[in-house]
Amino acid sequence: MSNEDNVEVISKLLKLYPDVVANLGGESVVNTDDILKRITDYIEKHKWLINEKIPFTITLDQAFYSWYENVFFPQWHEMERTNILQKFRDKTPYDVYKMVSSEYFFLMEADRGVHYDKACYAVIARESKSIIAKFSAKMHLLSL
Repeated sequence: MSNEDNVEVISKLLKLYPDVVANLGGESVVNTDDILKRITDYIEKHKWLINEKIPFTITLDQAFYSWYENVFFPQWHEMERTNILQKFRDKTPYDVYKMVSSEYFFLMEADRGVHYDKACYAVIARESKSIIAKFSAKMHLLSL
């Protein structure tokens, strides 16, 4: 399957999960070629990681469902719990999602047991313009 075909598959699957689209900023954000390609890349990477661990190959559809349950939903839950979206009102929810996701993979290189809350607080501590938010995030990081 070509990359363009994969993007089309992911675009169709996203229609089955309107909460993902709404959470990331709505159709006008998610349905752009660039962001659809990035989401497809996330899911292809997730598919590759799963296929490395199991003795059979999963489909892109199966990888999408696994990504939703095991990556998107837990990360989004922590993003809501930590109020990170309120700290970055100047960014789209997708941009914040991408920041946390990148931070999570960076942290995972050093600690495979890292959780999304640590990634959220690390982003806030580093990127927030509010001194109070930065301080609070650093305090949370000390307790994790």
